[in-house]
Amino acid sequence: MNSEEDEFRRIEREALRQSHQSKGNAMKAKTKEFADAVGAVYPVLFMGRHDGVLFTETELETFVELVAEAEREACAAMFDDRNVWDEEVGERIRARGENT
Repeated sequence: MNSEEDEFRRIEREALRQSHQSKGNAMKAKTKEFADAVGAVYPVLFMGRHDGVLFTETELETFVELVAEAEREACAAMFDDRNVWDEEVGERIRARGENT
């Protein structure tokens, strides 16, 4: 990787870190929203706990795609409306989902 790619990866990691820190309980609500969207069953009793989630393989794949899309958008949004270079970073983050 060249230094531009290294810098891009560093910025992306920092954006992810900041995104995770700011979510708190909102992430639990979003997780439930995504689980509902794919048709997962919860709460499920598993190993003595009542907080399990039951996914089919297809539901799990769709759930992962929804989470990844939301994370990319949250990271990319941090770079919107700053300057040309930052906007390009946001566009590159969003573009990562176009190849999946």
